[in-house]
Amino acid sequence: MKKFFSVCLVLALAAGAFLMIDLAGRVNVLQAEKSILQRKRDTAQALYEQTKKELAAAQEESGRAQADWQKERAALAGEIDRLTEALADARAQLDSQEAASRQALADWETEKSALEQDRLAAEERLQAVTALLMPEDPPAPEAPAADAAEASPESAVDKPAKELTNIFFP
Repeated sequence: MKKFFSVCLVLALAAGAFLMIDLAGRVNVLQAEKSILQRKRDTAQALYEQTKKELAAAQEESGRAQADWQKERAALAGEIDRLTEALADARAQLDSQEAASRQALADWETEKSALEQDRLAAEERLQAVTALLMPEDPPAPEAPAADAAEASPESAVDKPAKELTNIFFP
């Protein structure tokens, strides 16, 4: 039995040695895999840090861009308000000019009407004067008219003057 135990012991030592060699090979493979995984982890960590920095820079740039956009928006809103006020002022000015033009037109129409009435009245007076000075039927020459003019020269001169005065100053 001693032999049996010795054989078992040798076999157990051989199996142990074999397992130790096998485990050593596995340890080397696992260490290689571990170093590969550590390199991947370090690369991933570096990419994460770089991405984090890029994200922070992008957020900062976005914040600046948004602030610039807000400033531009406020400036444009102010410009819109200014232009709206200018447009309202221009409309008011145009409305007042239109009212003044309408009033001037109405005044002109009134003046035109008054001038037309004056022209018609002057035309009537001119026709009356023309009819008086140049009658359509020339009067027959009267010899006694000279005698009557000699008899009362004042009445012959005053009669046409009174008629002309009545025509021009009704």
